[in-house]
Amino acid sequence: MRFRTAYSIAFLFLLALSQLSHAAQIDTIIIAGNFKTKPQVILQRLDFQQGVEFDLKEVKRRKRISKENLVNLNLFNQILLSLREKHNADGHYVLGVDLVEKW
Repeated sequence: MRFRTAYSIAFLFLLALSQLSHAAQIDTIIIAGNFKTKPQVILQRLDFQQGVEFDLKEVKRRKRISKENLVNLNLFNQILLSLREKHNADGHYVLGVDLVEKW
């Protein structure tokens, strides 16, 4: 009986851990390829903000929204967003925005 209770408690604990959100934070946003477009114009269109926490489960959706916002500016031929975890900094990320301008 004790084994069954201990097993149930352990299972519930692991289940609760899996449901917790995994908070992450963008420490740095690096923009490359913008020779004419001001960085502020690009930053305003991103669904990520430097220093603000977000849930890692939202990354795919936020990247899609950010890319759509940049595409709607009609200023770029190519847009690549990449999110990389900082070395030795758990939960801290660098967002890379690589662009090819039309002009």
